[in-house]
Amino acid sequence: VALPSLEEMVLSNMGNLKTIWHSQFAGESFCKLKLMEVKFCKSLRTIFPHNMFARFLKLESLIVGACRSLEEIFDLQEVNSEETHSGAATQLRELHVFHLPKLTKLWNKDPQGKLIFRNLVVVRIFDCQSLKNIFPTSIARSLLRLETLSIKDCGSVEEIVANDGRGNDAATKFIFPSLTFLRLRDLPDLTTFYSGMHILECPELRKLEVNHVDVFTSEYIQEGQLDFPAQEPLFWFEKAKRRMTEVEYDSETSMSEENEAEEEEENVGGDPSGGTDASRKPATAHRASMECRSCEC
Repeated sequence: VALPSLEEMVLSNMGNLKTIWHSQFAGESFCKLKLMEVKFCKSLRTIFPHNMFARFLKLESLIVGACRSLEEIFDLQEVNSEETHSGAATQLRELHVFHLPKLTKLWNKDPQGKLIFRNLVVVRIFDCQSLKNIFPTSIARSLLRLETLSIKDCGSVEEIVANDGRGNDAATKFIFPSLTFLRLRDLPDLTTFYSGMHILECPELRKLEVNHVDVFTSEYIQEGQLDFPAQEPLFWFEKAKRRMTEVEYDSETSMSEENEAEEEEENVGGDPSGGTDASRKPATAHRASMECRSCEC
């Protein structure tokens, strides 16, 4: 079967589907695919095997939800430079991941420059209870266009960026020059952004929304940026602010109409339970204008 012009593909309610891709395709099949949505495929364990990435560099939007056996999105274990044209940049702009109880990693290995995800603009992750971290180090350092990062109800997430374990004495620098909105909600195991010496800069951050996350301190080390070790708070703040216009934090953060709309977007395709959490009681969120020293706000 040849599908050289296919731009959108939706797979839903395919309970016996164990793998999406055949090992061989005709000609230019799937090379123009821009949107892919996978939902309620209970037997799938991975979305993209290592030998398929070269075909999907033009993919712009990926939505994966309610696949109860899925363990990873991108299998990079055997990626090599010949298959991926080393340094190839994907066009992926939006990544939406939700209701994946066995998902442990989005990327199961750091591509270390063999694949670059520098075009990501929106990353939303919701209800992935086995997930330990979000980005490998090299991918996090390439996210120069990321504008929205939302991570919610992922009870096992311990850090945002996985430590590559190289033991470099120098601080690793993470710069997110386009990030304007960061949401960290219901992440009880989150203890650090990156478990090693690092510098975090988010010069355009406008809104930070957190609850059930210990991220705040009123101290800072130096003007403009921070070097801080593992086990320190995620963010360092000094009162007074110009660019960060809103900070929400509480044990139960209330949601504005805008946030509720965003939640609906994250549950693309519907909640299999067909309902909402009626037991969660809204509470008044604390808002404050603050300066994020670690983000050079």
